[in-house]
Formats: sequence, structure tokens, C-alpha cells
Amino acid sequence: MLDLRFIRENPEAVKKALENRGEPCTITMHGKKIDLDEFLSWDKERRKILTELEQARARRNKISANQQTGKPTKEIIQEMQTLKEKIKNLESEAHTWEEKVDDFLLRIPNLPDPSVPIGSSPAENKVIRTQPSAIIHQPSEFTPRTHWDIGESLDILDFKRAAKISGTRFFLYKNQGAVLERALINFMLDLQTKENGYQEIFAPYLVNRQTMTGTG
Repeated sequence: MLDLRFIRENPEAVKKALENRGEPCTITMHGKKIDLDEFLSWDKERRKILTELEQARARRNKISANQQTGKPTKEIIQEMQTLKEKIKNLESEAHTWEEKVDDFLLRIPNLPDPSVPIGSSPAENKVIRTQPSAIIHQPSEFTPRTHWDIGESLDILDFKRAAKISGTRFFLYKNQGAVLERALINFMLDLQTKENGYQEIFAPYLVNRQTMTGTG
């Protein structure tokens, strides 16, 4: 999800980046096309309502603090009732605008890095470097085998069982294949934490809605 402040402060840059990516600058929401300018007007209205809500709450808190030692007058009681209803309505409005803004943000694709070539086909790709093809001397009777054939013959990969569990294009490690995969995971963790300054964590399996949404 793109940072709202970045979009707010760099609307033209966001539009240009989306164009370079080949994406439209409009997002379809509930059958209606919403462009970035309309979205920013939503954000402006949302912030306006939040400001009004903060002011109403501050006024309510101030009145409550001033009335702790005395009996409230009829005017104060009436104002508190009015503020209560106003705060309730503003909270509902703010929630509605928050949902609309968040929904739009979730639909905006990531912006390409400025170094990414602009184009719509492989022809526009930029060649960074070329590597000469390796010359492999092999006996004429040798027939190369695919990695999946080798994996099944060594009994370290099981495609049929993986298909039953997850569907096509998945594979299941077993025996020494599973051992090798675990060893590679441990090697990566040790390398990154001991030499590259990363911190290893073990997060909970269950997460809340906000966490799941934010991580895609």
C-alpha cells in the first residue's frame, strides 16, 4: 500500500509513475471510475471531518472538566447533549471516509523504481550485461535430464502428492530433499543475522485483519 502522505505531497509524480507502468490513473470502485484528483478531495474531506471531530471532543472534555465541582446549568446540559450527537455523527462520517480512502489505497499498484525502463514489451528492456554461454563438454551418449526427473528418481520430490494437497505446479520435498531445504533455510537465517545485521523473529501464526490487509 502506498503512503497516503506521499501521494498527497507528490500527486503528479504518482500519476506519471502509473503512466510509465502502463496503468490507468483511475481506479474502478463499485462500478465507478475514480481518478487521483477525486481521491485527494476525499482525503481533504476526511481530514476536515477529523478536525471537526477533534474540536468537538476537546470542547466536551473542557466542559466536563469545568463541571466536576459544580452542578451543570440547563445551557451546559443542552450543549453536552448537542455535542454528544455531533460527535456521534462525525465519528460515523469519519469512519465512512476512512473506509473509502483505504479501499482506494489498496487498489493502487506499486510504483516502479525510477531506474526501470519505460516500455510495454521486452524490446524496451535495457541490457545490463551479457554473459558468455558456458561450453560444456559431454559425451555424445549423455542425455541431460530435467531437475524434476532427477528429484523423483532420488525420491526427494513428490509432485503427485503435492497436486492432491495444493493443486498443479506445486511440489513436495521429502526425505533428503526436505533435509536440504531446511538446511538452506537455516543457512540463510544464520548468514543474514550473523553477518548482515538482520534480526531473527518468530511471529504468531494468527494475525488481525489490519496486519493481513497491510501485507497483501
